[in-house]
Amino acid sequence: MVGIYERKIPRTRGVVFDRSASIYFKIRQFLPRVADDVPWLEHIWAVEWSLPAGYQHMQRTVPFPVFNLVIDKNNENALHGCSSFFHEYLLEGSGHVVGFRLRPAAQTLFYTQNASTLMDGFLPAIDILSEAAINELAKLNEPDLCERNIANSIVLLAQETSSIPPLAYRAAQMVQYIENENEVFRVSDLVPIFGQSERSIQRQFEKYIGLSPKLVIDRFRIHNALHLLKSNGSVDFAELALRLGYYDQSHFSNAFKRMVGFSPEKYSTKIVTRVLSE
Repeated sequence: MVGIYERKIPRTRGVVFDRSASIYFKIRQFLPRVADDVPWLEHIWAVEWSLPAGYQHMQRTVPFPVFNLVIDKNNENALHGCSSFFHEYLLEGSGHVVGFRLRPAAQTLFYTQNASTLMDGFLPAIDILSEAAINELAKLNEPDLCERNIANSIVLLAQETSSIPPLAYRAAQMVQYIENENEVFRVSDLVPIFGQSERSIQRQFEKYIGLSPKLVIDRFRIHNALHLLKSNGSVDFAELALRLGYYDQSHFSNAFKRMVGFSPEKYSTKIVTRVLSE
C-alpha cells in the first residue's frame, strides 16, 4: 500500500483565478508520503464544486506542460496530452473530477508514441490501461473521495507502467530547470546548461514533452504572471513585462492573451469583479 496525504494548502499556479466563483469550488491535492515510491507522479488533484441552482461557471486553467490521467464521470476517463493554450471546464450543479498529474515526460510509461501527437487531445484510458485498473479508477468517481481508493489506484497504475527512456529523463530535467529558474527566456538559454543544440532540444521536447521548448518557457512565464497579478493589488504592467523577460508591455500582453484568453489588464479586473453567470 502506498501512503497518501493531502496537501494542506493546494498549489494553484496556472489556475485562472476568479474571486466571484472561488467560493463555489475547492481544489484538493494528494501526494505519496514517499515521493520516490511513485517517481512518475507529481500529485493527484481533485476539483469539487457545488453551485447554486441555475448558475454555471466556466473554470479556466493554463495547464502545466505535462500529461494528466483524468477520471471524470461526466466525460470519458482519458490520458490528456499537453495543452498549447488554456483549458476550460464547465461547472454546474455539484460534482467532482479527479486527475493524476504526471511528472514531465512520465507519460512514456503508458504512452510510447510521440508526445506531440496528443497535444490538445486525449486518449481514452481504456486504450492504455487494463480492465482491473479502469475498474479501480472508477471508484474515484464515488461521492466521498477517500485516500484508500487513491492509494489503491496508484498501486494498480504502477503495475501498468513500463520504463522511461533515458532521453525522456533529460527532457524532464530541462522542463524542471525552466520551471525553477526565473531567467530562462529563450531556448538558447538551455544550450550551455545541458550541452545540446537548440535543434536537439526541440526534437526531445516534441517527442517526450509534447510542446516546443519555446511554448514551455512561455507557459512558466505566464504562470508567474498569473501568480503576481493575483498576489498584487496594483501592477505596473510595463515593469512586469520586463521582469518576465519580454521586450516590452505589448509583447507581454500579446503572449498573455494568447495563453490565457484575455489581456492581463482584463484579468486584473476579473479578479475583483463578479463574472459568475446565471
